[in-house]
Amino acid sequence: MQERALIDELSASLRELLPALDEFVAYEGPDTAADLESWLPHLDRTLPATGRGATPVLAALRDIVIRHGLRNGHPGFSGWV
Repeated sequence: MQERALIDELSASLRELLPALDEFVAYEGPDTAADLESWLPHLDRTLPATGRGATPVLAALRDIVIRHGLRNGHPGFSGWV
Protein backbone atom coordinates (compact mmCIF):
# COMPACT_ATOMS: atom_id res chain seq x y z
CA MET A 1 0.00 0.00 0.00
CA GLN A 2 1.40 3.38 -0.96
CA GLU A 3 0.98 6.41 1.28
CA ARG A 4 0.65 9.91 -0.06
CA ALA A 5 2.67 12.66 1.54
CA LEU A 6 0.16 14.65 3.55
CA ILE A 7 0.93 17.81 5.45
CA ASP A 8 -1.74 16.76 7.95
CA GLU A 9 0.51 13.90 9.01
CA LEU A 10 3.47 16.19 9.76
CA SER A 11 2.38 16.82 13.36
CA ALA A 12 2.00 13.11 14.04
CA SER A 13 5.40 12.43 12.50
CA LEU A 14 7.06 15.06 14.64
CA ARG A 15 5.36 13.70 17.77
CA GLU A 16 6.85 10.31 16.93
CA LEU A 17 10.37 11.73 16.55
CA LEU A 18 10.42 14.23 19.44
CA PRO A 19 11.03 11.70 22.25
CA ALA A 20 14.10 10.39 20.40
CA LEU A 21 15.34 13.95 19.85
CA ASP A 22 14.80 14.81 23.52
CA GLU A 23 16.76 11.72 24.53
CA PHE A 24 19.54 12.57 22.07
CA VAL A 25 20.05 16.14 23.30
CA ALA A 26 20.40 14.89 26.88
CA TYR A 27 23.83 13.57 25.73
CA GLU A 28 23.72 10.69 28.20
CA GLY A 29 25.26 7.31 27.61
CA PRO A 30 27.96 6.37 25.14
CA ASP A 31 28.52 8.38 21.98
CA THR A 32 27.81 5.83 19.27
CA ALA A 33 28.26 8.02 16.18
CA ALA A 34 31.85 6.89 15.61
CA ASP A 35 30.95 3.18 15.75
CA LEU A 36 30.01 3.11 12.07
CA GLU A 37 29.95 -0.68 11.86
CA SER A 38 27.02 -0.80 14.26
CA TRP A 39 24.66 1.51 12.39
CA LEU A 40 25.89 2.48 8.92
CA PRO A 41 24.97 -0.87 7.27
CA HIS A 42 21.32 -0.12 8.12
CA LEU A 43 21.48 2.98 5.91
CA ASP A 44 24.03 1.93 3.30
CA ARG A 45 21.53 0.31 0.97
CA THR A 46 20.18 0.91 -2.48
CA LEU A 47 17.04 3.01 -2.46
CA PRO A 48 13.89 1.04 -3.25
CA ALA A 49 12.20 1.47 -6.63
CA THR A 50 8.95 2.35 -4.87
CA GLY A 51 8.34 4.12 -1.61
CA ARG A 52 7.81 2.16 1.57
CA GLY A 53 5.72 4.74 3.36
CA ALA A 54 6.26 6.99 6.32
CA THR A 55 6.36 4.33 9.04
CA PRO A 56 9.69 2.67 8.13
CA VAL A 57 11.26 6.03 7.27
CA LEU A 58 10.30 7.50 10.64
CA ALA A 59 11.54 4.36 12.38
CA ALA A 60 14.93 4.67 10.62
CA LEU A 61 15.17 8.34 11.58
CA ARG A 62 14.27 7.58 15.19
CA ASP A 63 16.24 4.37 15.71
CA ILE A 64 19.29 4.91 13.51
CA VAL A 65 19.88 8.50 12.42
CA ILE A 66 18.91 10.34 15.60
CA ARG A 67 20.26 7.71 18.00
CA HIS A 68 23.69 7.70 16.33
CA GLY A 69 23.86 11.40 15.48
CA LEU A 70 26.89 13.60 15.96
CA ARG A 71 26.91 15.34 19.31
CA ASN A 72 28.06 18.69 17.98
CA GLY A 73 25.52 20.42 20.23
CA HIS A 74 27.08 18.93 23.37
CA PRO A 75 28.55 21.59 25.69
CA GLY A 76 31.98 19.95 25.45
CA PHE A 77 32.02 19.88 21.65
CA SER A 78 33.37 23.42 21.30
CA GLY A 79 36.59 22.27 23.02
CA TRP A 80 37.22 19.99 20.05
CA VAL A 81 36.73 22.87 17.62
